[in-house]
Amino acid sequence: TVYGESLTMVTDKDGNAAAPLLYEPAEVISVYDSAYEKSYCRGTDWEIEGNIFRMLRGSAMPHFSEDELFSKEEMKGGCFATPNGYIRFAEGSFFHTHQISVTYKCKRGLWQGAKPEFAGKLLPKTLGKLKSGDKLKLVLFGDSISWGANASQRANAEPYQKPYAELLYEALSLRYPGGIHFINNAIGGKDTVWGLKYLKPLVTEHKPDTVILAFGMNDGGKSPQEFCRNIEKMITDIRAENADTEFILIATSTPNPVLTDPRARFYANQPLFGAELKKLASAV
Repeated sequence: TVYGESLTMVTDKDGNAAAPLLYEPAEVISVYDSAYEKSYCRGTDWEIEGNIFRMLRGSAMPHFSEDELFSKEEMKGGCFATPNGYIRFAEGSFFHTHQISVTYKCKRGLWQGAKPEFAGKLLPKTLGKLKSGDKLKLVLFGDSISWGANASQRANAEPYQKPYAELLYEALSLRYPGGIHFINNAIGGKDTVWGLKYLKPLVTEHKPDTVILAFGMNDGGKSPQEFCRNIEKMITDIRAENADTEFILIATSTPNPVLTDPRARFYANQPLFGAELKKLASAV
């Protein structure tokens, strides 16, 4: 069962709106607004064809028109330049409140991507401390994604979901009750150059057992090799003072691929960073 998959419905010039679910549903259990306060009915508000979810005309479901998201002219309230005009940008709950949440049972055997596996053998010292009950000092260092920007709790919006870093801390604390000292020094808008500059006061001086490095969203203009050199330098500098520190490297999610306008280019080399980080992880 897939719980609460988010969709943003965008109507075309004819008033039609459709969006793909990750899987083809065997059964749609519920469709709600993002606050889980209003439910929407099949046949009145929506229909499903394969994995394509369609909003019916006259539906009360939240949605955008194309003109609200894309424009030839600069839009008030926030936008980014694209090669063909502008695209809406907003922080906070703006996009949350325009989304719907779909819960459904999916057909089996559809997922062809990577499957998470327990990787405790790659972090023996970290896992050893967790299992023994020794206090683990865990530091997260990255950009706004890891700070929690636009997590609904940060945006003061329903359903008040905590940022992933806090969820990680809570899950580890429940599984390993010996005690975890968690420090989140991620800051919005920062890249790996900034990370190197402020590594000592924000990471190294805490003498961490484990460090999560989660940069990349703001490093798109760098080559994958330059990006990874900066990450490797962080690892080297931390280990120079804390030789037993272990690391988790996170490859960033990617920005909207239409953001390639040279006036404010944001999407560039981010999709290439993951492969380089894997090489780095096996080398260090």
